[in-house]
Amino acid sequence: MNDENQEQRAEKAALRSPLLMHLRNGKHRERISFALPGNNNGLLYPEFLKRDYLAFDLTELPVTEDLNDPGAALQAAEANAAACYGAADAIFVTLGSSVAIKAVIGGACGRQGTLLTALDVHKSALQAAELLDLGLLFLNLDVIENPEKLHDLLQKYPEVEAVYLTTPDFYGHCYDISKIARVLEKTKVLLIVDSAHGAHFPFGKELMPAGAIEQGADLVVCSAHKTLPAPTPTSIILIGKKLQEKRPDLDSRKIRKIAATFTSTSPPLMLGVGLDYAISYMDLYGYSATSELLQLVDKFISQLPAGLKRVEIGISSDSKDLPANRKSTTRPLHDPLRIVIDCADVCPGPVIVKDLMANKINPEMADLCRFVLIPHFGQTWSDFSRTLEVLNKLCAKYRQTSWPEDLRTENLRRLDRHYRHRLTVPSFSTKPYHPAACLNLAWHLDTKWVEIDQACNRHVAEALIPYPPGIPLLWPGDTLKLEDIELFKSLIGHSLNVHGTQIKDNKIYVPILASAADDFESTLEY
Repeated sequence: MNDENQEQRAEKAALRSPLLMHLRNGKHRERISFALPGNNNGLLYPEFLKRDYLAFDLTELPVTEDLNDPGAALQAAEANAAACYGAADAIFVTLGSSVAIKAVIGGACGRQGTLLTALDVHKSALQAAELLDLGLLFLNLDVIENPEKLHDLLQKYPEVEAVYLTTPDFYGHCYDISKIARVLEKTKVLLIVDSAHGAHFPFGKELMPAGAIEQGADLVVCSAHKTLPAPTPTSIILIGKKLQEKRPDLDSRKIRKIAATFTSTSPPLMLGVGLDYAISYMDLYGYSATSELLQLVDKFISQLPAGLKRVEIGISSDSKDLPANRKSTTRPLHDPLRIVIDCADVCPGPVIVKDLMANKINPEMADLCRFVLIPHFGQTWSDFSRTLEVLNKLCAKYRQTSWPEDLRTENLRRLDRHYRHRLTVPSFSTKPYHPAACLNLAWHLDTKWVEIDQACNRHVAEALIPYPPGIPLLWPGDTLKLEDIELFKSLIGHSLNVHGTQIKDNKIYVPILASAADDFESTLEY
């Protein structure tokens, strides 16, 4: 041992590190990525940053910075970000948008407040409601698309502190939130937007949908690592310019303080460096990079093999074809850089994703009928061309395949319709829903794991969440229906992950409330 130098010791230690070797042997740099993160192996990073990145792994010292208590350098970086997004202030969060979402909801609602939310929200919003003991009221799509109805809803529920929406969603679908913002403008009710997948919008200007801040949102969360050349899991909280008028008690300092309660006392500074760089790069080159990438996407779509078609769809909305020519005089309401391919006429989505990965191409995700590709700024045509080559070969094989009945187009689309229907019908629509009850000891003591077929018409004790996209399909206390069971069995059978389930001996188990009666209505019963 004494004859070994430090490099030899380090190599020996690396060889016995399972996670390190798993990722190292995966040779991810040799794969084509249409998946997160947006930095794509540091594709747009300067060589010194890629080479010396660990040199920025620094603790909070007088000569460095503190993300929880910013000095001059961090203040300047955040001011640059705020200017890019047209916000009053910006806060760097280096431990994920899930932390940022808890912070903005906590700032707007406090403890035991009331939040008006859609159902198609990320599980971090459910976690925030659990931890903050919030009452949730659910918006349906009709109110979101016809905001004039929101005024009457707020009069009926004057205790509402904020409205919470997700736009864009995982598929790139956007709500027009400007009308909602105008309804809320003369009230103290805040508009919070999870814009995790829209961090790139402002840099593309008219080529991209309008950003949430531009449309009048008060508090916005953007996941920089999803679409910008930023490291995982960097995020930005954006403060709207009218927030202080509506809520003088709430400012960026208070939101930063709340964020600190949900995060580490030593947030990684080197991730803040990567986020700072990503914002600066996009500020300088974002428009041209967007234009160049859009040209590649359009070329790629125009050469898709027969049976595959690009569609516009939302988590909770119906699918419609997107024309190959996207030229328009108005700004799009769907992210033109989000490539959603409907493949159900050829094969199930999970099948084509598995086969693409076997060919060293990483898609972002699949549902039963589609797969999603997220292209990266700086990516070249060679990645798209190779993907087309593989897709043509795979589709030729699929056309010769006789699919079993459960994998045929009609059945896939039937289950997919049920998936989206689940996200448009509120389960608790007449009284506030209190997920904090799920943390009570009585709830845990009443939780029992059973085979999924034995759980029909029982109340689930945990959220059941297909992941990705991480949107709760059933919330704690929801009734598990026969159609839900069929859907979850299909998703899991295709190796799609469903949080809240367990697999033992090839059987699916779900947690139920053992003593909840058929007329169970409220988590407050616990």
